[in-house]
Amino acid sequence: MIPSSSNPSLLPSLSSLGREEARHYNPLTYWYHKYWLNQPVDDMLENSVLSLRNLFHVMCTNSAFLDKIEYKQKVLPVGRFNYVEIKNDVTGTPRKRRTLVLMHGYASGIGFFYRNLEQFSETFDRVIAIDWLGFGASSRYSKGQYACPKRGIFSDIIDNILPQNNVLPKHNPKESIDFFVNGLHQFIEADEELGSAENKFCIAGHSLGGYLTARYTLKHPEKIERLIMISPLGIEKIPDTLLSPLQLPWGVNLIRLLWSINFTPQSILRILPEQRGKKIVETSINRRFGGRFEPVQLQAISNYLYTISSAPAAVGAEYTLNSIMIPIASKKEPTDPAILATVTNERQRATMGRNYRLSIHARQPLYDDFANDVNIKSIPIYVAYGDDDWLSYDRVGDDIKALQDCGVNISLSTIKNAGHHLYLDNTQMFHDTINEWMEK
Repeated sequence: MIPSSSNPSLLPSLSSLGREEARHYNPLTYWYHKYWLNQPVDDMLENSVLSLRNLFHVMCTNSAFLDKIEYKQKVLPVGRFNYVEIKNDVTGTPRKRRTLVLMHGYASGIGFFYRNLEQFSETFDRVIAIDWLGFGASSRYSKGQYACPKRGIFSDIIDNILPQNNVLPKHNPKESIDFFVNGLHQFIEADEELGSAENKFCIAGHSLGGYLTARYTLKHPEKIERLIMISPLGIEKIPDTLLSPLQLPWGVNLIRLLWSINFTPQSILRILPEQRGKKIVETSINRRFGGRFEPVQLQAISNYLYTISSAPAAVGAEYTLNSIMIPIASKKEPTDPAILATVTNERQRATMGRNYRLSIHARQPLYDDFANDVNIKSIPIYVAYGDDDWLSYDRVGDDIKALQDCGVNISLSTIKNAGHHLYLDNTQMFHDTINEWMEK
C-alpha cells in the first residue's frame, strides 16, 4: 500500500503544490502566465477545481445526489490526483461493495460525466471518477522515475528522412502508456478497499481513457472484474493501405505536420486572450451539442473546459496526442453516388465521398494483445460506439466477432442518435445497455 492522504486538512495547499509544479512546466508558459498575465499557475489549477464544482451544481438537478458527491485529492509519489467519489451505504448487506473507477478521455476531465455519475451510482455501490495525471485538475507535471516522455518536435518527419537518426527523441508508446497506467495503479494501491488483493473492481474509460484502461486491465488483470470501453481508441490494427503525403490534400498534410510538432488544440487557447478563448470554446460546445444547453449551463461547461484546457501543458501528458496516437490516411473506395444522395448529414456525406479515410490509431493497437492474452479472456469487456461516432470504424463489428472467436468475452453496442460523446448524447440508452450487460 502506498501512503497517501485524501483528507483536505492533511494535504499541502494548492498554492504550495502549484509553485512546485510550476517549476516543471515549459518555462516560457510559466513566465507568460506569471508575469505577463499576472496569474500564478497554482491559481489556474485551483480554478479548475472550482469550475468543476460549479459545473456539477449547475448541471445536476438532484440536490440530494449533489450532497453525496465528495470532492477529493490524493497526493502520491507520482503526483496529485483530483477525483470525486460517491458512496452508497451497504451496511448490513452480505455482499462486498461493488466499485466503478471512471476515467475520462484526452484533453477532458471528470466534469463531462455530470449526467452519468448519478446513474452509475444506482448500478454501483461506489463510483470514483478520476482526472488522469496531466489533465483536469490533477498534477500537470511529473519528475524523476515518474516522468512522461515527450515526443520530439518534427520527430515523425525526421524519422521518415533519416530512419536511424539520433538527433531527436524517439516516440516510445510503451513509456507514455506506463506513465498513465502506473500512475493509476499507484492511486488504486493507495485506496483502502481497492488496494486489497481480494477486492476486484470495474473500470470504465472514454476515448483515450478507454484505451488506457484496457492497457491497465492487460497489465493488472487480477484487479479487474469488468472492463467498460466507451468509444475507445486503439482496438483496430493500423491499415496496410496507407497513402503517401503526395496523394493527400494539403489540409490533411497540415494536420499531420501540426501533430508531429506537438501542436495541440489547447495550444491555441493558451496564446489567445481569455475572453476570445472562452468564446471559441463556448461556440464549439454549442455547435457540437446542438444548442441543447440553457445559457447558464453553456457558460458552466464552457468555463470548465476552458479552465482545464488553458492551464499550462504537462510535459508528456498532453503530448500523448503524438506519442500514443497517430493520424492515418488509408485508401478506400468512394461511396456510390446514388447512396451518397440519400445521406442527409453533411459531415457524413463529405466523409463517405472521399477516396481516403482519415483516422486516429494507437501506435500499439489492442487487437493482438486482446486475442493473445490468456488472462484478459476471463474478464467481460463491453465496447460501445455512437451511430455517428467519428472514432468508430467500418470493421469494428468484424473485429469484435473475431476476438469472440478467439475466446475473448467481449460485447459491442451501438448507441443510437449519438456521436463520440455517446454518454452525453443518449445517456439513457448508454446506461440501459451497460446495465443489461452487467446482468449477464
